[in-house]
Amino acid sequence: MSESSRARVLGVATVGALVVAALAALLWGSAALEGAGSDEPAADEGLSERASELAARVLEGEAVGSSERSFLADLGALAEPDAGGEGAVVCWHVPEGLPAAARGLLEAYRDEGGCELVTSGYLDLRGLSWGALVRSDAGWVDVAVVTADADDGEGRARVARLAPSE
Repeated sequence: MSESSRARVLGVATVGALVVAALAALLWGSAALEGAGSDEPAADEGLSERASELAARVLEGEAVGSSERSFLADLGALAEPDAGGEGAVVCWHVPEGLPAAARGLLEAYRDEGGCELVTSGYLDLRGLSWGALVRSDAGWVDVAVVTADADDGEGRARVARLAPSE
């Protein structure tokens, strides 16, 4: 298996863990996040399957083009019940690289208010992927992944909004 294939598998697994945490936050609130990382078996086996589907969607699924300045508004409009209500994925490029993209994401959530950063950090040892999980007072959870190309360093951001189903 090539290095890029191993990195891809590791990235999918790591994003899968972020998605499981996001689903737990949606389904069970902060109490579920306090127990994250324990050796207890998952209460719902279907959660793992849904997390795998969502991880693939975050990394590779269809996404609407957006920007650092408009992604929160775009996610809000796309995740409205009239727009399908299944959640939404947006993406954009950041020529300045991964650190600038990650900083811009976190600053946008801070400026928006009503959001809590649940976790964030690098997802690989080479520093080419970073992720964050953000929970809103409104009930949605965003899974953000920023990757960088090892050759040119350009950052690519993808954010998926998971909304509680009615």
